[in-house]
Order: sequence, then structure tokens, then C-alpha cells
Amino acid sequence: MANRRKRSNKPQNIAKPAPSVPNGVGSVGFVPGVGLADDQTNPLNFASGYDASRPSDARGWTRWATIDPRQELDQFTREQLLKESRWLQANVGFAHRGVTGMADLVGYLTPQAATSDSKWNQEAEEHFMEMALEPTLFDRTGVLDFFSWQVEQTKSDLGDGDSLTVLSESETGSAQIVFYGAHHVRSMRAKVPKSKNPELETDGVTTDRMGRAKYYGIVSGYGQKAVGKKIRARDAIFSANFERHGRVRGVTALARAINHSKDIAESNASVKSAIKAAGEYVFQITQQQSGAMPFHPLAQQGTTVEYDAAGNEIVADGAGPAGSQKIKQEEIITSGATALQFDGGKRLELITDNRPGSNYLDFINHLMRDIAWGIGVAPEVLWMMSGLTGPGVRFVMKDLNKWIKKRQDKRLRDVKKYWAYFWAKEFANGYPMPTDPRWWKCEWIPIADITIDEGRDGNLEMKRYEKGAETLAAIYGRQGRKWDRQLEQRGREIDKAVELAAASAADDVTWRDFLPVHDKKGQPVVDPKSN
Repeated sequence: MANRRKRSNKPQNIAKPAPSVPNGVGSVGFVPGVGLADDQTNPLNFASGYDASRPSDARGWTRWATIDPRQELDQFTREQLLKESRWLQANVGFAHRGVTGMADLVGYLTPQAATSDSKWNQEAEEHFMEMALEPTLFDRTGVLDFFSWQVEQTKSDLGDGDSLTVLSESETGSAQIVFYGAHHVRSMRAKVPKSKNPELETDGVTTDRMGRAKYYGIVSGYGQKAVGKKIRARDAIFSANFERHGRVRGVTALARAINHSKDIAESNASVKSAIKAAGEYVFQITQQQSGAMPFHPLAQQGTTVEYDAAGNEIVADGAGPAGSQKIKQEEIITSGATALQFDGGKRLELITDNRPGSNYLDFINHLMRDIAWGIGVAPEVLWMMSGLTGPGVRFVMKDLNKWIKKRQDKRLRDVKKYWAYFWAKEFANGYPMPTDPRWWKCEWIPIADITIDEGRDGNLEMKRYEKGAETLAAIYGRQGRKWDRQLEQRGREIDKAVELAAASAADDVTWRDFLPVHDKKGQPVVDPKSN
């Protein structure tokens, strides 16, 4: 006990002095998400070697509350952006084209069973199409079919930010879907099944600690009347416009277009109002500085000018000094007997309006281009492609096809999951399985690529095919068709041509007369039997 240290009366938790700040700035504190700040308001990162990270009087202070992607998009912000986006789509044609038009360009994917059992493949495709193309069998609401569902997913990604498709079943046990928009997915007061792993809930999405989605909250209504349910992630298909890895909800592609589009709409309304106002006042009286009486075109009509007792000019058939009485526009234009004369160098002029001016149109064009880049495509895709040359148009189309391919790859993940779910339900209902144990194998054919020179592209594809640098699967795939189905159809056409040639009464008729075949040089092939 003799070696015990004596307790000091000096306070142990002494606040450290604030770091020195240049220019005599006062108290300094640390703000999460901001850094060193004065009075919790102004950033004071003077020590950084990056100019962009230091404050400056020449520009405003950038505010970004957090660098955690999960917290960047809170529920209030997302729903506000959703409302603004839907308003734009309803009132601005450009925004509607940026969502609906681009979703139509992405299109849909068509399944082609790819097991080693060719007979089962053909029968399975026909069976799937019978079920998937009928909205009452595919969708619980009876509105969407398999292809329109894919387009609706893309529209929701671009316009709303995300959507949720719940895998359901019909009364007979067949696969069906229930489609929910972004407004249905949000946080709710519902109990989540207990789990050993800690879970986090953000804006209707419950994930584990690693960020993997486990449940989605579906809510109908607001306030006390809200009714909802938790859907397991494995039983649903969540499609979202994720702009950053780590987020749990998507954001509308029009987020960068909202302010620009509202400014354009309001500016256009002001310009239209000004043009309308100018149209209501057609003529005006102007005063010449010199006081000289200019020649007026209306004077060509010629009429006698009368004077009153005081010597003032008066309008013929009128009373009072010139210009003192109201004259209808029709009387000025159609009358052939009246000429207007004004004293003191006054003249009558037609009001013309040159709005919108070139500067205004250039500025609108600049905003439109920024909006298009915000959506993710070249401005010429949505706005004024007329100024591009041929190579420029081809470059834009190539860039657009890459954007479309990226969206189609996203759809591929979704349709694969539905394809597997559909056949799992059908096998459970007794549908025969193929001889190939890999029954889920399937190839997906997108819609045809966009091209401005089909002849040029087609000739290039055939040359590559002849040299062995291209396959029929790739060629037909870019056209949105199935290569093996095309070859099978070609074989049936040749068999039919042979049958018709054999039935012909003419001796020199061959099957090539019904179905010409050309060699590599483009010349018709001569059948030796025909000589």
C-alpha cells in the first residue's frame, strides 16, 4: 500500500484547445460528414493540398451529408424525387420520351430453351408462350404479360428508381407475378422474423450486415390506414436504378433533369405569355425625333384631309383630332376610304415580336443536352440529331446500343429467375421434364439492334460469316431472331421447293427456280442436272 500512487485533484478530462486556424477564425469543431468547421457551419479545411476540398469565397459550399451510400438516399428525399419525376413525365414531353421512349428502345428478351433435348425445347417454348403471353395467366392483376412486364420494369427503373415483382401462383399452382411500383416499397411497422444475424432496415429494405437484401416491405396507404407485409427477397425480383454500390434503393434517372426541366417549362410559359400579349396589341403610335412627317404606306390609299375650326387635322368621316378616337383594326386594314394622318411627326407602326431569341434557344439547347447526359445517353438520341454527320450518327448509335445492351443484361438476370420459377411450378404440376438434367438452360434473344444503314451492316456481317469471323447465332441474334429456328425454316422451304419442282410439268424446272441459291460472287448456281 505504500507504493500506491496518490490520486491527483487535477481534472482528468480536460478539453484540448482548438487547432489554430488562419485569418483569425474563432472556435473550431468537428462535424460528422463535414470535417473541421467553424461554429458547426463553415468548412475550414485549409491544410488540404486539393483546391477543391478547401473553402473559397469565389464559390458556394458543397453540402453532402454522408459518404455512406446506404444513407445517401433517405426515404423522404427519394419520395420527393419520385413526385417530381412523375410530374415531369405528365407535363413535359421530353421527360416522357426520356423514360417511356428509352424503355421501348431497350425492349424485351425472348426465351429459347437450350437443353440437349430438342423436342422438349420446342414444346416447352410453345407451352411457356401460351402461359406468359396471356395477361390473365401471367399477372395476378391481369394487366401485364411477360414482355410488357419487362418494359414496365425498365420504365420504373428510369422514371421511379425501382420496382418489386413478387413471385406468386394461381389457383392451379402455375407461376404468376404481382408487380409493385416504387411507391409501394417503404418502411413499415411490421415484425420481421427473428434471425441470428443482425439486420438493418432502410427505406423498406431489410438487409444483413453485409448488405444482402433479405426482406422488402410492401405498404398500401398512409398513416393509420397503412397496410403492409414483409416479402422475402428470394420470393421477389427487385429491379433498381442503382447509381452507387451499397445503396438499397434506386433513384430516378430524371434526378438531374428535375430542376432543368422545371426551369425550361417556366421559361417557356413566360415566353408564350409575352408572345400572346404582343399579339393583343397589333399597332402602336411612335414619335419622330425630328418632328418631320414621314411617308406612311397607308397614305397610298389617298383621301382628303379635313381641318376643324382651330386648324387641326381630323380623320375623314370622324370627329376630333387625328388619333384621338378608337379605330378598329379591321377598319384600318380593310377600309379603302380612310387614311390616317398624324401631326407632330407621329406614325402608326405594326408591332412585331422576335421571341424566342437565338440566345434563349441556345441556352435551352444547353440545358437539354445536360438533361440527356444525366439520363445516360448522348444528347442527340433525345434532342436534335440533325446537326450530326454520317460518322457522328453511327457513333451515337453505337453508344446507344451499348446503353441498351447494359439495360438488357440487367433484364437478363430477372427473366432467368422467372424462367426457373415458372418451370419449377410446372414440373410440380406434372409437366414432363427433359432428358437433359440441366432443364433451366435457356438462351435469351433481345430485340433487333438499332441501325441507320441496314444494307451496309448486312453486307459486313455476310463477309465476316464467309471468313468464319461471325456466327449465325450472332447475326440472327442482332435481328431479334433465333438462329436454329431460321435454319429449320430454311430447310422446310428447300424441301417445299424440291416438291414443287418434282410436281412441275416442265422438264427444265429445278428447285432453284423456286428458291434461288447464289455462290460467294453473287452469281446464281447452275444445277448440272438441268443441262
